[in-house]
Amino acid sequence: GDCIARILHVPDNFESIQIAIDDCQDRDTVIVSPGTYFENLTLSDNSITLASLFLITGDRVLIDSTIIDGGENGQSVVNIRDSQGRESLISGLTITNGFSDYGGGIYIRHSAPRLEDLIIRNNTAQRNGGGVYNTEESETRLSNITFENNTANNGGGAVSIYQLSNIYINNCVIRSNHAELFGGGVQCSNATALIENVRIESNTSGQYGGAIHVFGLASVRLNGAELIGNQAILGGAIGVWNESLVSATFVLFAENTATFGGAVWIELGSFVANNSTFSGNQCEESGVIVLSGVSQVLFDTSILWNNTQPVVATIAAEGSLVDVNYSDIESGRESFSFEGGDFQWGDGNITV
Repeated sequence: GDCIARILHVPDNFESIQIAIDDCQDRDTVIVSPGTYFENLTLSDNSITLASLFLITGDRVLIDSTIIDGGENGQSVVNIRDSQGRESLISGLTITNGFSDYGGGIYIRHSAPRLEDLIIRNNTAQRNGGGVYNTEESETRLSNITFENNTANNGGGAVSIYQLSNIYINNCVIRSNHAELFGGGVQCSNATALIENVRIESNTSGQYGGAIHVFGLASVRLNGAELIGNQAILGGAIGVWNESLVSATFVLFAENTATFGGAVWIELGSFVANNSTFSGNQCEESGVIVLSGVSQVLFDTSILWNNTQPVVATIAAEGSLVDVNYSDIESGRESFSFEGGDFQWGDGNITV
């Protein structure tokens, strides 16, 4: 008959987490008692649950007190590789001190795990994905996670999504992460992401997208998110580049700063805002939302108020489109510095 799933306890039954994982069969559960475990873990072959006692008790104190420490030794803290399915769950742990080329905290390749109720902090990627790197057609779900103080020397201080992979990020806090080049919080390339009910704050990027950078035929949908106090040179909150799309619905953009594009920088890409608010965003030059190259911006039922003027500016953007409908725009049409392309001041716009 079918094998009965087991519960394996660390350290009561196994002296290390990896030994317990290696003993697992499909659908087994590894429960880790509070403490700090200096390990670099690999999950492959079997779909399992790895969790603290939080999974049983619901006590969130256990997330802080059950720590997997990667020791900054050139490896990800957790490696999830090759066909880990939706039944795989990591929950109730703190993941810290990872140091690797990709995915300092957690590296995910060709898998579809669920990561829930985690703290992912103080991890470093030499390339991409300081906190999490999601690649090679992976379909990962991230829920109830705090990402903080993670760093990537290229892109995705907290999360990096690559190579036809897909990610769902829900009810997370992404704060105080840094990328040297692309996406202080999140980087998405040739992949898709749905980001809902997430607060992305105080992240920094040395170039594009303080909160999020999207490029290379990528698509990101934001729903019910708050992007607050992020900073970059191009796109304080978001950088959109190279035939990519970002759509924002019920999103707050507040107090983001950049040299160009205090809130959003679009270069050969598209940005759509529905029922969203832009307030207190600042830029040193050009506008709060800047189009470069042939790009598109659509505003519908949105508020743009108390930002650096002009709100929208273009740089060498012949063939671009700006379309504004049913929105409350400070200073009205005068908020737009638009040369070349098609500027459509549509129906229902107000200045209140």
